[in-house]
Amino acid sequence: MKKLLPLLQKCLIISEPLVLEYAMWTFSYLSDGNNQQIKDVLALGITAKIINLMTHKKKEIKLPSVRTVCNLLTSDDSDTEVYSFGLNLFISKVKKNRL
Repeated sequence: MKKLLPLLQKCLIISEPLVLEYAMWTFSYLSDGNNQQIKDVLALGITAKIINLMTHKKKEIKLPSVRTVCNLLTSDDSDTEVYSFGLNLFISKVKKNRL
């Protein structure tokens, strides 16, 4: 799995909606595992990008992004601070954009 993550990370900079959708679903499934899988995804430093995709205009990208963040929030307590920040950022985006 670890060898695949850098390639998936690169998919997040592609503006093609279908590529973003599939990449986000893949991150969603990968982060729906044990703490080590979640930590591997977190280590990529893509949290801000995923949070931004939660407000994407296409629901096909928005839904797996929300699911990924929810999965990442289930990690152990050492990661809670990171997601506290991300969740606050998301809430402010929701208030502005009416997600």
